[in-house]
Amino acid sequence: MLTEKRCEKRCEYCAWADKTAGGDMLCYYHGPVDKDNSCRKYKYDPFKRVPERPAELKKTEIETL
Repeated sequence: MLTEKRCEKRCEYCAWADKTAGGDMLCYYHGPVDKDNSCRKYKYDPFKRVPERPAELKKTEIETL
């Protein structure tokens, strides 16, 4: 979750890795790797995180009138 202080180390969120067409990651240091992989060169990039959609609020009867 975005509000957590520490997130799971995954190449999917690393600044040194980019997505490939096959769904894996291409690491600057290690070449093609799995997106769940991580290494010592891991550097968190917050812009690679995709936040979950917030839950929809239920409308009350008063709002619908």
